[in-house]
Amino acid sequence: MRHYVTRASLLVVLLLSATFVQLSQAQGTWEPTKGPYNGRVFTVAVTSDQNILAGTEDGGVFISTDQGATWGYSSMVSTTVRTLLKAPDGRILAGLQNGFRVSTDNGITWQDSNFGSESAFGLAVTPSGDWYVGGWDGMFKSTDAGANWTVVDITPFGSRIQEMYAAGSGAVYAGLHNGGLIVSRDNGATWAYADTTDKSSTVEAFTGAGNKMWAALHNRGMWSSTDDGMTWVAATGSIESQSITCIYAVSEQIVFAGTNDGQIFRSTDGGSTWNEEFGHAESWPMNQITRTDAGTLIAGTNWGGIFRSTDGGVVWTEHSEGLTNTMVSGLAVDSKGSVYMSHRVGPIMKSDNTGGSWIPMGTNDDFARLVAIGPGDVLYAGRARDGVYHTTDNGLSWIPDTTGLAKYYYEELVVGPDGDIFISGRDGECHLLINGSTTWKDLTGEVGAQTINAFAFFGNTMFVGSWGGLWRSKDNGTTWNELTDFPQSSVLSMAVYPGEGVYAGTRNGVYFSADEGVSWTELAGLDHDVHGLAVGHDMQVVAACSYQGVFYKKNAETDWVEMSDGLDNMVFNNIAQEKNGTIYIGTEGNGIYKTNNPIVSVQQPVSMPAEIRLGQAYPNPVQASLAAATIPVSLVRQTHVDIIIYNLHGQRVATLHNGILQAGTHNFTLDAQAIPPGVYSVSLRTRNSIQSHNIIIMK
Repeated sequence: MRHYVTRASLLVVLLLSATFVQLSQAQGTWEPTKGPYNGRVFTVAVTSDQNILAGTEDGGVFISTDQGATWGYSSMVSTTVRTLLKAPDGRILAGLQNGFRVSTDNGITWQDSNFGSESAFGLAVTPSGDWYVGGWDGMFKSTDAGANWTVVDITPFGSRIQEMYAAGSGAVYAGLHNGGLIVSRDNGATWAYADTTDKSSTVEAFTGAGNKMWAALHNRGMWSSTDDGMTWVAATGSIESQSITCIYAVSEQIVFAGTNDGQIFRSTDGGSTWNEEFGHAESWPMNQITRTDAGTLIAGTNWGGIFRSTDGGVVWTEHSEGLTNTMVSGLAVDSKGSVYMSHRVGPIMKSDNTGGSWIPMGTNDDFARLVAIGPGDVLYAGRARDGVYHTTDNGLSWIPDTTGLAKYYYEELVVGPDGDIFISGRDGECHLLINGSTTWKDLTGEVGAQTINAFAFFGNTMFVGSWGGLWRSKDNGTTWNELTDFPQSSVLSMAVYPGEGVYAGTRNGVYFSADEGVSWTELAGLDHDVHGLAVGHDMQVVAACSYQGVFYKKNAETDWVEMSDGLDNMVFNNIAQEKNGTIYIGTEGNGIYKTNNPIVSVQQPVSMPAEIRLGQAYPNPVQASLAAATIPVSLVRQTHVDIIIYNLHGQRVATLHNGILQAGTHNFTLDAQAIPPGVYSVSLRTRNSIQSHNIIIMK
């Protein structure tokens, strides 16, 4: 008998075992795993209080309160941040892939402006306080700190802006994509080419210090000007790479340049000569460099995380701890509890300690987009447009399963318990390899023409769910029939309960079939898009619904209950369940989360949890000079409670309470002067539940 499921945009892995686990009514909370750390850092900036911000792809803004040694979340997540800029008044401006936000508290919280949803790739603030935002939708200007915006007409020069810079003279520069460098010297009323000899290059970077400016052009090196952009001279010097992607000027003489090949160069003579100080082992491109008042240099990279120098830029080391800016494209758990994660670049990562640490399964050349576990805990990998491979030696070698398999952009991979392999693509392509066969079956067109979202094995029956409906095969994939009586038009996810039935997550809730898909019953009460399903003991169901949360249903008679506490990112890519009950969720941009304690062994008596609530600390953030923050806790009956403060390394730094707590509301005091500045986790634990939230202590 075969029972196995998966999903394209949200892979579901349900490990089968003779002993299942039961979801606790405590519901529990979620916490991020400790890595993998790295990610795509587009921009870095230093706040007025000398904290460092990192804008990432799909992960929002991360913050460091210890000069870039470690990182934690700000309140902006699930967002692509293309550029950050500290305005002269201390406000932090954030240009997004689609939109623009402002922070008035050094990047802790963010507010939307009236800017709209246009792209914002370049930012500039003039000495008079005017704001300019440029992107691929053109240029916009605000004279009232973002309350109102007007379109700036740059029609003769194009509309795709990549960089902006405001000089001390009041001149505003805009670097265009394939359009050269333009400048306005009359508050944006008129524009002209800053360098009339080059009207077609892409401007990759622009900066200035004192009376000097530097511009990097795509594949044309670096240029500098000392007369407010009237004339430009080559400043690439001895840098062999012409692909300079970022520039940071400490002064008119000390300048840093990062390249598309992962190098950092330093000049002490304004760009006449350069020394290579750093070269990334994997050649990840450098995106931006910045510096704190204490002299710490920070470099954000494309996929390689963050690097730091504390000696003026001579020695650079990676400091990405806490930077869980990972887009999880594949997630799987084997029978021993080892967790496997694939992402957009780099090798598959493996954790043998529930996400406490991770090791690579091979090298970057072994990049895989998808992962799946087969019989005997064999790990399978789907490589984008390169076929299916498996390994039996922890990634030291990979064996291809690609003979006769068409190469396309794979979106889904599942290996059934009998060793059958199913793979599909974003445009409806799909293939099936039955164990023992050497020929892939091309199912393209036999199960509809739309993107496939889910595949399930139930006994000898196979199911395929897509945006166009649900299909079934009862003869090893030879023939397929559309289940036209299925109540919904799209299937987003599937799961099975051995010997009992099949679950289907749709755009409007969850359905269950106990007769191999002949009839379906709605698990009423959940009207969301269900992007992932996991099923535990006694057919308890966990449903992951992107943008809405995670929901739990104990049985057919109970209501759905939300269990999203602790999830900073609500865009879910994958869900995987370990046989001991731990559930993992992979997000789009903020890595992996796991349940703290929502699942307990079915063999153990289940104690009903006390009704207890951990309130938000206030003030938060708290200035150390204010001495203390208040942490409220309320409960309806007495119980044993631990209230503990942890740092980002998971180390205990303070215990506020350990023992019986009487019913009622209690206020606990955290001495902010006794703890170094940083981001900390306030954790409340009882026998059956864990609640937590972050608190930031500032200088």
